[in-house]
Amino acid sequence: MDLDKSSSNEEKRDLRMLKPFARLMLPVLLTMIVIAGCGREPQCENDGDCPEPGACSEVSCNAGICETTTIDDCCGNGVCESAVENECTCSEDCGACAGYISYTTEDGETVEAEYLQRRCSESNICEVSYREEEQVYKKEFHEISANGIVFNIVLSYPNPMAIRKNNIVIEIELVEITDQRITYPLTITSALVLDGSILFGRNDKGYQFESVGERAEIVIPIVGSVEVPEERHNLRARIDFGYVYLDEKQVMEEGMLVYDAYGEPVMRTVRDKVVSSTMVVRLTETVTLVDARAG
Repeated sequence: MDLDKSSSNEEKRDLRMLKPFARLMLPVLLTMIVIAGCGREPQCENDGDCPEPGACSEVSCNAGICETTTIDDCCGNGVCESAVENECTCSEDCGACAGYISYTTEDGETVEAEYLQRRCSESNICEVSYREEEQVYKKEFHEISANGIVFNIVLSYPNPMAIRKNNIVIEIELVEITDQRITYPLTITSALVLDGSILFGRNDKGYQFESVGERAEIVIPIVGSVEVPEERHNLRARIDFGYVYLDEKQVMEEGMLVYDAYGEPVMRTVRDKVVSSTMVVRLTETVTLVDARAG
């Protein structure tokens, strides 16, 4: 029984002596295990040992490992840096500046534009505009007779028509005056472009005719406004003009009407009044007015 106790005491003493040693060796053993399990040869010794980087990245050798870093402000890095990139300078990161725009009509319907699309300007700004090559230029001839005066009128305009950029041109030729009481000058006082009561342009410059065969060209800038980027309108040109109208009136002397020896009233021609008149010319086809700033 004594021998057994002595043996047990020695074992306990030995265990107490091993505990400090075990605490010191445990971290070393764990590190050796990790190194043994994960050990591998270094990827690189310098930057030149690493694979060639992409267009917007750079690589470096860091403690034997090739590390890749994305370059800022670089087209192709997958980030649209608004300070230096946009849809025109880097479509890869920012998306393409292309495609027809969509807008909501007055009825609440969303439609795709027929002419307006997103395009890059010469200064590399993504803007909404139309392709000028899609415009079809029209020329229309009209013969108009108003109050004994005959005009030939030619209207020239593009379709579609861009507000603040395009014009309607009216060429007017005085062909004939059938009423001999009308005398010169004949003056165009104003020319308007309207749809109903909506005014889309005007020219108030005066144009005078002194004889048959004379011509005038009136340019009317389209400067009105629309509710949505593309609107269809039935336009008309209204031309206001005036002339002097001759009339015959009985001569009066000292407040009395004058008669000749045969008892007939004595008449004379006078420039009685200035007559104002209007002629209206309707465009034969419906015009689409486009405005990138509308809607």
